[in-house]
Amino acid sequence: MDKNLTLLWIGLATTWAGCGRGEQSPLSSTPPGAEEAPSIQTPVTPEVREGARACDPGLPALAAVGDLCDGDTYAVRMEQSYFAEVPILGVMRYSLRSSRLATFGAGVSGWELRVRTCALALSAPTEIVRTVFPDAFVRSLPEQIRSVRFVRLASGVGFCAPRQLEIRGAALGDAESDPLPRSPDDARLVDQDGDGRPGVTVRVSGLVNGEVYVVQKDWYQLEGDFEAAAGRPTLQGTVAWQTEQVVLGADNPILDRQQLTSPDPDSANNRFSLLPVDATATCADLALAI
Repeated sequence: MDKNLTLLWIGLATTWAGCGRGEQSPLSSTPPGAEEAPSIQTPVTPEVREGARACDPGLPALAAVGDLCDGDTYAVRMEQSYFAEVPILGVMRYSLRSSRLATFGAGVSGWELRVRTCALALSAPTEIVRTVFPDAFVRSLPEQIRSVRFVRLASGVGFCAPRQLEIRGAALGDAESDPLPRSPDDARLVDQDGDGRPGVTVRVSGLVNGEVYVVQKDWYQLEGDFEAAAGRPTLQGTVAWQTEQVVLGADNPILDRQQLTSPDPDSANNRFSLLPVDATATCADLALAI
């Protein structure tokens, strides 16, 4: 576990005594297709497939798990690694780290997770060229409402936040099938971060300096384990993801080029964790841990 995030967790986590506190309540109503609220200690039944994974289709969802409650707030830490071709330097591995605030809640058909991005940081093997996500970029990212589910596995209880698309800098009629704009004159472009440039803007500094205007389409899926603890449960596992980016332009001609990228296939470099924090936690608190 990341040292800074561990300290944050210790500083913000509340003493936990189940879902009977205040106005919070467990998600006790059984959504369509979900099993009747078994506890986290429910023995594995014979119908559980050996080797099944949390995001496998067809697994029945659990309506309630341990002490997880409607309204519980978590700090989310994600790491997504990828390879990119850089002029002169060749292919390099980058690591995109993000911190987010997430709150569990009751949706129409089961659990929901409301996720707000707080900070983004990109690290590379060299500091010759650095990419920075301006505050306006981060602030422009809308809150996501993701359907999530818990399932019973042979190893315990698994957690899945299925694949969900996110478009940045454009309004597409069909997010799945419509291609991203490739021209700065495309009517589908949106100045999402409000800086007067098409799409969203990232900054590059170091050997080369400038701003790059991009539009992006990406998705991620979280799959991992629900871990009971002395306090509220924690969750951790792997991130599967894909991204597509189009460079619309730049204020430095050297940066006005498309970049080929591919996710790092090593799951050890694509991880997430959810740690419980107090409901009063803010993005400023989490930004310290990135």
